[in-house]
Amino acid sequence: MQRVSIQEHIKFIYMKKTLLTLLTVASCLFAYSTNATLNVYKLSHAPKVDGVFTDWGTNWIDLANTSGTTSGCTAQYQIGYTTDSLYMAIKVQDASEFTYDSAIATYVRDCVEAFVHMDTIPLTGTNGSTQFRMQRVQDAYNPGDANGVTAHVISVDSPTGYTQEWAIAWTDIAAKESFEIPAGGIDALLIPYIRFDIKVADNTNGTAEGRTQQIFWNSLADTEWSGMTDMGTLHLMGVTSGVSKVATNLTKVYYSATKDGLTVLDYIGDVSIYNVVGKLVLQTNVKSYNELINLSSLNKGVFLVSGTGFSTKFIK
Repeated sequence: MQRVSIQEHIKFIYMKKTLLTLLTVASCLFAYSTNATLNVYKLSHAPKVDGVFTDWGTNWIDLANTSGTTSGCTAQYQIGYTTDSLYMAIKVQDASEFTYDSAIATYVRDCVEAFVHMDTIPLTGTNGSTQFRMQRVQDAYNPGDANGVTAHVISVDSPTGYTQEWAIAWTDIAAKESFEIPAGGIDALLIPYIRFDIKVADNTNGTAEGRTQQIFWNSLADTEWSGMTDMGTLHLMGVTSGVSKVATNLTKVYYSATKDGLTVLDYIGDVSIYNVVGKLVLQTNVKSYNELINLSSLNKGVFLVSGTGFSTKFIK
């Protein structure tokens, strides 16, 4: 009979407990995941939040679940994420635009609401969600959250509808639930799922009587603001699991001799510059969408500049 050392026995017990914990977590998660699940891919670069979708692809998802009086309001969205934030692009077709009285509650007006829940295994099953709201009219912005959790959102209005672009920091979402993001960030989640739904509200009559129509991605229950039971699920796929749904990077780079600098447009993140033999000669972090990198420390020559999603040569 083969003897098992104490160390091996302890290791076996630890592995068994770990497996049971994972199975329990998974069973709890999928017990609440009876609704739609969407694979969401990590983006090769962060979209510019400006309400214009030139840096997004064509993978639009319909909000097809409608309640209320039909008013000709339709909506689609795209979604992706980076290590720092969750990103959404929403386009709404809705010609019934009114000048609202300031006395009308913000949630009654034309708006988009997003609901996110990172803790997919609450003890009660009905924990409140992190709720965000953005009005159709930009100056009527209301974050829709009593705890002051906000999002970076741009809304562009037109006579036939409106577009919105969102960036919500993972840390702001987690703060509402007191959810602890792992030390490795969102990419280190043990189970890469979060609960989610998105809703477009239409007030056709422009009065304080209430919303005329609501359209959802996942559920018509309209309970998402108070819990996650009727929310769908986002599966965070990571960069190695699929192709980014954001279009080819639109970053533009050009050298100015008069300024002795490299202008980087439509990009935020780390930038590295290499000489012709591949040696790193300068590295910096671009913090705005129109930034000039000072190159006075470099000699004349041919260089390669690269960042997340782009790489190109320039001559100084």
